[in-house]
Amino acid sequence: MIDQYNELQGNNFEQQQAEQLTKFCPRCKNEKNINQFYKNNKGEISSYCRACNSNYNMIMSDKRKKYSATSHYGTNVSNKNIKLLVIEHYSNGKNCCACCGESHIEFLSIDHVNGGGSKHLKKIGLKIGGSHLYRYLFRNDFPNDPPLQILCLNCNSGARMKDGCPHKRKKDEVIPID
Repeated sequence: MIDQYNELQGNNFEQQQAEQLTKFCPRCKNEKNINQFYKNNKGEISSYCRACNSNYNMIMSDKRKKYSATSHYGTNVSNKNIKLLVIEHYSNGKNCCACCGESHIEFLSIDHVNGGGSKHLKKIGLKIGGSHLYRYLFRNDFPNDPPLQILCLNCNSGARMKDGCPHKRKKDEVIPID
């Protein structure tokens, strides 16, 4: 009986301590009571408060519903579906290369119009592009700073050469190999 009483007292003490602890939520930028944060299975406290988590989940749910309703991709948005959405947006619904008109999705990629792709990736906190960049663009409502376009892999790599994309050269012009 005494042990049960001590356990109850100990739990009360822990609750009182938890009520006095606070944590900073980086989303709403408020200092909140520790009880306003979720705990995971390991007992770790989440980074964001319950209100911010709920708000974020609601926004993401609305975004998934919006794209699944308009694009018929379902609610589980895979990397391939996100790539399709990104290509559709940045090609203005044409789903083809801005240079040569290639329309096979497997050959299309995102291109930074003015170059500087690696600097842009570093700026937004990505180490590599590809599906990571497509997911970033999707989650951030398709930003257009820096300007982006859709190019096929040939045009994208050709545009980085000193002579530019082969499709924009004269047909008779032959470029000597160094």
